[in-house]
Amino acid sequence: MARAITLFGTVCAAALALSIHSTAAQGPSCGPHEAVVKSLAEQYREKAQSVGMIDSKTLLEVFVSDAGTWTIVVTDTAGHSCVLSAGEGWDSHTVIASLPNL
Repeated sequence: MARAITLFGTVCAAALALSIHSTAAQGPSCGPHEAVVKSLAEQYREKAQSVGMIDSKTLLEVFVSDAGTWTIVVTDTAGHSCVLSAGEGWDSHTVIASLPNL
């Protein structure tokens, strides 16, 4: 549990740093998940496109608009979310990477 809290704290600190130094940051830096999602929908018309678990306590979501803006949000089990990164020019095409022979 301490590891999950440490990871989430690190991610939130990174989100705050990115929002301070990046003009591309969108929506509130951190807050209740519902408020962050609502802000992204209202201000940028972004909707959740992808979701994955970082660990058993942290969810990662990618929000994307038809205009190509995107935001990565992390959320803990208490529903507290932070914007990790944001930008423009999202391309949803599937990329197939070749893996080296292991």
